[in-house]
Amino acid sequence: MACFASNVDRVQQIIDAAVALGRRVSFVGRSMVRNMGIARDLGYLRVADSDLIDISVAETMRPEQVVLITTGTQGEPMSALARMSRGEHRSITLTAGDLIVLSSSLIPGNEEAVYGVIDELSKIGARVVTNAQARVHVSGHAYAGELLFLYNGVRPRNVMPIHGTWRMLRANAALAARTGVPQESILLAENGVSVDLVAGKARIAGAVPVGKMFVDGLITGDVGEITLGERLILSSGFIAVTVVVRRDTGRAAAPRICTRAAFPKIPRRWSLRCARWKMSWICSPRRTSPTRSASPKRCAAPSASGWARPTAVSR
Repeated sequence: MACFASNVDRVQQIIDAAVALGRRVSFVGRSMVRNMGIARDLGYLRVADSDLIDISVAETMRPEQVVLITTGTQGEPMSALARMSRGEHRSITLTAGDLIVLSSSLIPGNEEAVYGVIDELSKIGARVVTNAQARVHVSGHAYAGELLFLYNGVRPRNVMPIHGTWRMLRANAALAARTGVPQESILLAENGVSVDLVAGKARIAGAVPVGKMFVDGLITGDVGEITLGERLILSSGFIAVTVVVRRDTGRAAAPRICTRAAFPKIPRRWSLRCARWKMSWICSPRRTSPTRSASPKRCAAPSASGWARPTAVSR
């Protein structure tokens, strides 16, 4: 079972069902283990010690004897479920026939990541059940009727809807207005907008800069055009050639070449072999000597720049 690590009530339901069927329970995922430990300490999660087992014990038991409660419902790449789907989890190995239940709803924007994990699970042969196939999840967010009930009960003097798209925020504000909250007491604010609450009245007081910030070494925010241009060049690939040359003889050692995303069209090992041969020839004593004005660096630079031209990489 995969669910949000913050949904203690859902985890309690899973535990109750597992215990009723004679299964033991194990938590998987750092946030799930941490949150459920806190919930148990505070008395919000009720489970007997005999029904709760460590992941190291769970991996030695038969599948029909245990229920794993894990994180990763939104396709987070480093979550426990995603690592299981890729066969990278250090303790759990999924096999054909395993049942994976996603007790969650799909958050807009996470579709590709979630479907990617589901596809990997299906490739293994696991059966994946979502709220599209069965009643395995109910949203923890309030519906319109519940918000109306809240506004009518609390009778707030100021309302500021948060968390959601602008369409959702405006719909929430309209519900508050329907219950009698004055329009001037309903605030809609973007990230970074500061709101003051003075004498029972909320008002927008200003804004602070938020959003993406570029960093270049010790410089933060004020990144110039040259730096951005360098980043753009590096995005197409990187090649570094290191050659050690004796000062007294001018002889060069075999070049060392380091690349990142530089050879998209031909096998990398053949590309590096050709590159090493080319650079060895460029820096050979036949082309350079201590008595000539042309050093290995001067010979290699123009030749290498002509050979290693930037290549557009399709993404």
